Amino acid sequence: MLPRALVLLCLGIQVASAAPRYPHKPIGSSSPELIEAERLWAVAAAEPDVGRATAAWERAAEAFIEVADAGKVTRPEQLAAAGAALSAWKNALDTDPTIKSRSSAERDPVDLAEVPPPAPIPPREQQLLHTMEVYLRLDGASPDAVGVKFLRASILRRFHHLDEAIPTLLDILTSHRDHETAEYAANLLLDTYNLLHRHDDLIALADKLRADAKFLANKPDLAAVVARIHVQVMRKAAEVLEKRATQDHDLALYDRCGETYFAIHQDAGRSRDGDELLYNAMMCHLAAGSVDRALAIATLLKQQYPASRLLPRALARRAGVEGQIGRFAAAAASAEEILARYPNDRESLDVFERAVAWRVALGEIDRAARDVDLVTKTAFKPTARGREQAVAIAGSLLVTEAMLAAGRRGEATRRALVVAPLVSRSVGTSSIPPLQAARLLADAACATPLVDELCTRPRDRRLAGAARAQLARVKDVDDPEGLAIRVTLDLELELVLAAPRPSALAIDKLRAGYEALAAAGRTARARISAHARLGRLARHTAKQGEAAAQLTACVAEARSSLVGADWLRGCERELAGLKRPVEVLHERLASPSAPIPEMSISSPLASSPPAP
Repeated sequence: MLPRALVLLCLGIQVASAAPRYPHKPIGSSSPELIEAERLWAVAAAEPDVGRATAAWERAAEAFIEVADAGKVTRPEQLAAAGAALSAWKNALDTDPTIKSRSSAERDPVDLAEVPPPAPIPPREQQLLHTMEVYLRLDGASPDAVGVKFLRASILRRFHHLDEAIPTLLDILTSHRDHETAEYAANLLLDTYNLLHRHDDLIALADKLRADAKFLANKPDLAAVVARIHVQVMRKAAEVLEKRATQDHDLALYDRCGETYFAIHQDAGRSRDGDELLYNAMMCHLAAGSVDRALAIATLLKQQYPASRLLPRALARRAGVEGQIGRFAAAAASAEEILARYPNDRESLDVFERAVAWRVALGEIDRAARDVDLVTKTAFKPTARGREQAVAIAGSLLVTEAMLAAGRRGEATRRALVVAPLVSRSVGTSSIPPLQAARLLADAACATPLVDELCTRPRDRRLAGAARAQLARVKDVDDPEGLAIRVTLDLELELVLAAPRPSALAIDKLRAGYEALAAAGRTARARISAHARLGRLARHTAKQGEAAAQLTACVAEARSSLVGADWLRGCERELAGLKRPVEVLHERLASPSAPIPEMSISSPLASSPPAP
């Protein structure tokens, strides 16, 4: 057994006791020096005062080691004297009332960023080291000697004499593998290499120990330390590969990065950070374009770490990749699984928004609608966040658009009526641009397909009002073609065309708005469409000359700009129609029962025109 007092001294933790613990068998010798040392031992053993006993034991230890060091007695007597000196030191340490545990504040802090410089060794520890050195010179191979070697190396380490401690620790680990100190020597040696920044030696020793299954068989703590070092080294290698791959845009290096992370996981087993290792491997393979390998690792992560905090993110990445490579059904199913398992997770909300688009792309509009309804149930509760509302609104508008495209206008209108107030309540949260939302709501407000982008029946007033509210939110920078102004004017034009007796004020305001757009529209399409609408308005009011002039301007602008082919054909048809009797357009349109309201378009070219 290792001496308790010396072990505690090496650790900086000593506790005084009332009586000496280590008795001494007198050395039968005629040497006056040994006789005097034995006398000092007897005095110390008989000393009742604990404070004076410590000094007495130290005097006895000095006397015995002087005998052993002088070499004037036989070698067996020298060895016995050195052993007695160590025992006297043990008793001195056990009886010292002034020694206490050294707190962390009393210890010199070690900055791992720098190699700690050697510290001065106090006189008492110097005397103890000298005693140990004399003992080891006389006995360097016995089990007791191995314990003394370990304690000497420990004291040197405690005062940062690291290079001096390494040879002793190596000797214990190499030549005395079965000694009780071998495991502790390995731990201290690994730590010493780390403190000295000798990382190559650290890695080499860890690999050597890791390969020695017999040595580690009954040393679980050391095995865990070695495994942790191995993982750290491998992770560093993977990080270097990832950095090089990023710098050189090397897909093969990304694959090696993924393989390295996966190998670490296989070596470490289901460790505490195993899910992180698998996630990193998946991300490296994704960067390399190795989609199948990445998806397989995502599946493994899901199977082995079902409670991992990284799982929602991994499943979201999997769904996104499946969508990118055209596996829309699998991507949508993955997204729906994420939403079911992690309804409040940001990653699940992000991927779910794309899942609705995937279902729509597959033509599964009803399934997309059910998914949206699932989110909408919780998105507008008091505890819901803006992001949840944005996803619900965007998904619902997307489903509405798909229903309109499929000719299911009645269903689209009903869904739009549900989402319209939500859009109004969530200003600034929806990922759908206001202009897109306005056009969708305006389209859904019409019970029949649009003709020349106008509705042939009165639009649903609630949806038309919601569309106008969204148009008022459109900023100039978000609408380079001036669509918001033109759509706002078109909604009023429909009312004028459908009214039996539209007011002259409403017609004049419409004409002023379109003329301003035709003169100052920022794009050719905006100006062309404005001329076409002015032609329609003039023809409706039986001003044939004005209609011909505006339609001719529409045709000329469209031909010169080489854009707006659809408007060009419409204007050409309108010009041809002027040769026939004037058509009263409101007879073709459904006439509202109520007269048209007055409009309030004061500045048609404003970036955010007010709603009528």
